[in-house]
Amino acid sequence: MQLSQQNALPNKTMKHLTNILRHKVGLVISLAMYYWQPGKLKQLRRFFRTYLPPNALCFDLGAHLGNRTKVWRQLGATVVAIEPQASCLKYLERRFGDDPEVTICPVAVSSRAGHTTLYVSALTPTVTTLAGAEWQEQMQKLSSFELTWDYAVEVETVTLEHLIETYGIPDFCKIDVEDFELEVLMGLKTPIPMMSFEYLSTRIDKTLKCIARVEAVGNYEFNWSLGETHQMMCEEWISGEALGKHLSASAQLATSGGDIYARRLPHA
Repeated sequence: MQLSQQNALPNKTMKHLTNILRHKVGLVISLAMYYWQPGKLKQLRRFFRTYLPPNALCFDLGAHLGNRTKVWRQLGATVVAIEPQASCLKYLERRFGDDPEVTICPVAVSSRAGHTTLYVSALTPTVTTLAGAEWQEQMQKLSSFELTWDYAVEVETVTLEHLIETYGIPDFCKIDVEDFELEVLMGLKTPIPMMSFEYLSTRIDKTLKCIARVEAVGNYEFNWSLGETHQMMCEEWISGEALGKHLSASAQLATSGGDIYARRLPHA
């Protein structure tokens, strides 16, 4: 065996072990962020209790470690949790695998069925993404600490419409997929009573396209919350046009983000 080949094996093994360690640390960071902060789950329960009907069906797209899934189950909902990250899937299986009211889907959601590349950040799994280099570079500039994407894997993709055909129309669908929200919405044809999707002020052009796509699917009104506050910013729900104008104006003043909520209006 040549010297270069002899060195390649230990280097590959070392990289693998390093990624395992980074995944373990990343898991602890995510647990601290979503489960170990006093009152956070209580805040989520209070928020979603307002919007979920009895015996609701919820889709958790980008389930991560399942804090939304946990809260929805506490409120009596049936949950379909969708997550492509292997490390997160292991945790979801441990936590919810014995719950018959939780279905865990080891896939990603996109505009079409097939396969695509998942860029994995072992240390910060919340930014693991299907989005490409442009978004990753932007996130590196915005973050207060160094973000890295350690490796890429091929994952299966399904459409949101396929999930609806398989499990039924959800009462609520959360879409938190790190700059891939528009692609998810492009795979939706059936109006959903209520949904949320993440937005960033620095990516407002894509957010406006998401709003337009939701309006192309059905008749909706909108609201939004900042960061992880889970508090609606507007007392009254507003049109997509009004929300777009507000977000476009505020995007010049901040680098914040949060969640946009879309609620289907009754048929005219």
